[in-house]
Amino acid sequence: MFWTVAGDNVTALALRGRQLIVGSEDYEIRIFDGEDVVMETTESDVIANLEHIQEKWFAYGLDNGTLGVYNDSTRVWNAQAKYDIMDIAVYDIDNDGQPEIITGWSNGRLEVRCFEDGQLMFKDRFSSPVSGIQIADYRMQGQDEVITCTADGVIRGYCRAATEEAKETIDQKQANFKVEALKAKKMALQLEAMGFERNLKDAKSKTREAGLVPEDTAINMSLEANQSSGKVDIVFTVSSNTLIKLAIVQSKTLIPNGGIMVKKYSKPRSEIRIPLDCHNFNAKSSVVVTCVVGFMSSFQDHVFRDEYVLPQFSYMVQQKDTSHLEKPNSCVKFQMDERAKSITQWINSEFGVELDNVPRASFATWFKSVADNGILVIEYSEGDSDTKGTMKLRTKNMELAGRLVQSLAGTFDIKELASVAEFPEEMKAFQQTMELVEECNVTRLKLQADIADSSNLVKALAIKAEDARLLNNMDAMKRVYAQLYELNLELIGEYKKRANNH
Repeated sequence: MFWTVAGDNVTALALRGRQLIVGSEDYEIRIFDGEDVVMETTESDVIANLEHIQEKWFAYGLDNGTLGVYNDSTRVWNAQAKYDIMDIAVYDIDNDGQPEIITGWSNGRLEVRCFEDGQLMFKDRFSSPVSGIQIADYRMQGQDEVITCTADGVIRGYCRAATEEAKETIDQKQANFKVEALKAKKMALQLEAMGFERNLKDAKSKTREAGLVPEDTAINMSLEANQSSGKVDIVFTVSSNTLIKLAIVQSKTLIPNGGIMVKKYSKPRSEIRIPLDCHNFNAKSSVVVTCVVGFMSSFQDHVFRDEYVLPQFSYMVQQKDTSHLEKPNSCVKFQMDERAKSITQWINSEFGVELDNVPRASFATWFKSVADNGILVIEYSEGDSDTKGTMKLRTKNMELAGRLVQSLAGTFDIKELASVAEFPEEMKAFQQTMELVEECNVTRLKLQADIADSSNLVKALAIKAEDARLLNNMDAMKRVYAQLYELNLELIGEYKKRANNH
């Protein structure tokens, strides 16, 4: 029997040869080779489905309706829908030697997509949600088929395209999907061209109210830790005396409920603030911002769109004055063969700060979390030609320490790292939990012993009642059955106690 430990409750599994792909509730996808984690990546929601495609390729589905494909650790493509993914299967439906991804949705839609780019190849619809998809030789004809079952009991099968006519039908449908996408793109480009032509005409007539903005207009982004709200504010400002009328912020990891936040203002402004939850920050946190910018009286505005990658630990605020702060007694200590300058560059990148007045060989930098006011001290002493440098990450938050170590390992390509961790408060809480578990076990054993004694008493009373009946002693039999009835009520009461306290 093989077992290993994932970071959270496991929600999806798939095999990739001898490797195990695991999805869990902490939004993580991990690939295990034996007990070693060979790949780990973070997604935007709980992993609902995993399916191996071929070689290092695998498909995944999330609880928020996102479908995507990874090639080893690289996300090739993903797409999000407003419906839930019910099941994913892999099958070569067009008989071209390359498998396709078959997806069943909660709205009854069945889709077949190319695994390399996500291009839609075929779709079908049921009157109820898809319950499951299986690949099997259901008709026992020596060839697998796609078998789809729905919530209302409808079962439908799809065979592999075996004739040239069937292949042409699939190719024609795929071509129709591409034509529809190109038509939509053409219409969008035509509308954009019409807007440019109108802007050019207004520019020649020097009509400012038309909505023309200066050429140097730009959207600037900055991060500010908000101590009062315990969140990180992402601040967008616009230059050239223009105003922001509408802002759409998209982030699958930072914004809940679909990953989209819309800010519409009755009075346009030059600065907007979007609060972000600190607990959602991870190594791949990014936001896509779309802003409608113009003048107060303009009837035609301009749209700016850009993507910003946010520092993973930007919710930690650097502390200049540390005289009133207490250094945490918990820490993780290990050695690194890196220069102090490289460590400061890592801190600047991951925390979004600019360290100044840093000693050449050693330094200590203090941070304070806006989420829980926790203190983090990063101490590093550079080694010499014979010894490695020493890193100490002082924090009471064990999870934060683990993320810091993981970030360092990823930045400096560290495969193995021997470390010493000391978390006395966490160990004290763990010891208290173990004592509570021990008390519960003692109580459980006592209850089991009591129930065993009561069960033996039930047997003895049943035998006494039967003996009294055979001797025709009805009074004694009634007394024994009355005792048996009371004992039965006690057993039922003890069972209810155990059921409620489980």
